[in-house]
This record gives sequence, C-alpha cells and structure tokens, in this order.
Amino acid sequence: NETVKNLVSKVSLLLVPGHTPSHPACSCKEILQLAPQSPSGLYWISGTDNKPKHMYCDMERSCKGVAGGWMRVASIDMTKTGSTCPSG
Repeated sequence: NETVKNLVSKVSLLLVPGHTPSHPACSCKEILQLAPQSPSGLYWISGTDNKPKHMYCDMERSCKGVAGGWMRVASIDMTKTGSTCPSG
C-alpha cells in the first residue's frame, strides 16, 4: 500500500538526527550523509553551547565540488561576476 510506504519513509527520517530538537544533528553534512534524499529546509543543529538551533540546510547547491550539506549562516549573492565560494 502506497500510504504505508509513505508513512514508513517519514518515520525512518525521524531516526536521522536533525528532525527534532531532542535529536539534533552536528551539521547539515551529517544529515545529508545519513539520509541522502533529505531536501533543503530547516533542521535542528546542535550549537556550540549544546543547545539545538533551527537552521536552514541547503542540501542541493554545489560549491567547489562539494554537493550539498551546507548550513546557511548568511546570504551572499553568488551571481555577480568574480564571486567565489566562502572559505572555511
């Protein structure tokens, strides 16, 4: 049954860190590695103070050969000539 398959898929994602504040991920990259089908969106990430933060993860954008798993901390216009990927 298609409904059961969808439900199993959604429950399986809850086992991956980042989907609830009580089970935050260390990074967006960790989420993508554990669940490669994860879409871009808001996830729970453990902060340096060990408190979970609701952060936007870009799971699709590629930069310098690294595809997805990026945590948005600022917005940069990369469409301008001469723009480069942030380092670090």
